[in-house]
Amino acid sequence: MSNRAIAERLGVSEKAVRKLLGRMGWRATVAEHAELPLSGADPNLSASATSAPAVAVATPANPAVDAAPAATTSPGPAASGAGDGTRAFLARLTADARLGPKDGAVVDALLSAEVYRTLSRARLRMVLEAIGDRLRTECSEQRVDRGKYTIEHVLPQTWQKHWPLDGMDPTLVRNRNHLPHTLGNLTLVTKRLNPKLSNGAWTDKRAGLAAHSVLRLNHDLLSRATDLWAEEQITARSAQLAELVVAAWPRPTPTT
Repeated sequence: MSNRAIAERLGVSEKAVRKLLGRMGWRATVAEHAELPLSGADPNLSASATSAPAVAVATPANPAVDAAPAATTSPGPAASGAGDGTRAFLARLTADARLGPKDGAVVDALLSAEVYRTLSRARLRMVLEAIGDRLRTECSEQRVDRGKYTIEHVLPQTWQKHWPLDGMDPTLVRNRNHLPHTLGNLTLVTKRLNPKLSNGAWTDKRAGLAAHSVLRLNHDLLSRATDLWAEEQITARSAQLAELVVAAWPRPTPTT
């Protein structure tokens, strides 16, 4: 993993990463292309085709389902030591600027975060794909295909026509405008199904998902849905999916 990738993942500058590695006594032979393999790497950070050694990037997987085999080139002892040492050192840090959030903090943030606006489409799709995989069982047919689906708002961004509020209290309207972009209101559908669902009413969307989607992500949504899809249902699903996110990307256990 490159210094830039590590910096993006930790939310710090590349300079801070270089300083950290320098304190550990590690030096890259070619600074611009050196890779540090970290176990449990962010699946959204893929290894560069020109970097050496080549390292397979881990994808969050459901422990009940065997991961598909992937071709990989094992890093040498020196590279492995650097990666393990970096991970162990970072896990021991406690300063606010360097502390990774605990699972509870991640869950709390995802209850209300407008992830559709704050994450890139590719990264948000990756999160929903990983959640879909976590919902699989040992009897499920296959993993979610990567990069194949589009992101759908169940409660539409333009909701006024088919999803009216009881009254137009400004506070209720602000909350309703916020909800479509939260995790609990988002799912994956095919490019052909997306425009058919569009800004339609919940009854139409529910029928469309039931008739055309084979994703566990949508089966689970429909199994939890009622005749109403509104604030209470979206918030509850945000909490459910947030727990699946921290299960897919567990926080490293601090070492003593």
